Amino acid sequence: MQELSNQEKIFGLIALGLATDLAEKAIEKGYTVETLQSASKIALSKDFETWEIPSIIKTKKRKPIGPDTVKKLVTDLDWKCPICWDSSKEQSVVIHHILEHAKTGNDSYENLVLLCSRHHELAHSIWKISRHPLPARLLRKTKEEFIRETARFKKGERPPLTKKIKNKGAAFGQTDQETLKLLRAFIDRPAMHQPFDIEGNMQDFLTAINDIIRALNTGVLKTREGDEIARTKPRNMLTNPDWMKKLGLLTTRFEDLRTRFEIAVRNNELHLSSTGFYCFNNRNLPNEIDAIRDSIVLLFTELLIEAKLPPIDSVRDFHFLRRW
Repeated sequence: MQELSNQEKIFGLIALGLATDLAEKAIEKGYTVETLQSASKIALSKDFETWEIPSIIKTKKRKPIGPDTVKKLVTDLDWKCPICWDSSKEQSVVIHHILEHAKTGNDSYENLVLLCSRHHELAHSIWKISRHPLPARLLRKTKEEFIRETARFKKGERPPLTKKIKNKGAAFGQTDQETLKLLRAFIDRPAMHQPFDIEGNMQDFLTAINDIIRALNTGVLKTREGDEIARTKPRNMLTNPDWMKKLGLLTTRFEDLRTRFEIAVRNNELHLSSTGFYCFNNRNLPNEIDAIRDSIVLLFTELLIEAKLPPIDSVRDFHFLRRW
């Protein structure tokens, strides 16, 4: 029989009503669903705290929720409590029946939600005079909204889910799309699309490439004179994993461009004088540099289109205009 993964073991335990932290503890102690349910109170007291044992005893009386339902619930909610509305908050959660299970016997996905211990206790509290703070209608509505916005967050279409963003202008509050929009404006400069054989100042060209690499790695956007003009999320902080990967590849290609330029100067393929004068001793060098930049623009354009942003011009476009 194939050994279950830790995640599958957790699914099995939370399906019986255990909170995720207690399920993880049970797995660390070597328990399975079967051994946990068959253990006596005396045996359990050796591995668990007194207040944890009642929750474990209750699992013996419960019919487990279907594994597919549990998996969909934790995947859609990303192991988070939607009432907390915080995509960065790591805490224990438990499966809660929106309509009381004892009365309905309803283990359907629509009747389940994940709640943190505080909100789970609040959901089970009795309010005889005042209106209950977590009625079924609110739980369903908040669950649906949190699932929708979590999916958007993972795609990079919105900022992290938090009830309060301390500084809405801060880089880490940006959506991935907003980050790419700022990077697009910063990268769309002559150093990226002007043909290399008519470059006006080679030192300025190298500075521009270094500025772009720094912006991608750190999120700091500076002018040629070194003045900071804006901040974005660094490339490794994007939410969308595909976009983060493509920005990583884009950074590598910019670094390749810088390396090729430095090698050309070192090998005297490109002669630079202190007065700013330059000449090509390797006639193929401009074509090489232009080809590298075209590959960068092609990759960046693919990313911009995915983010529903306009592309930037390539060196190829400017060569076409020169012919006319």
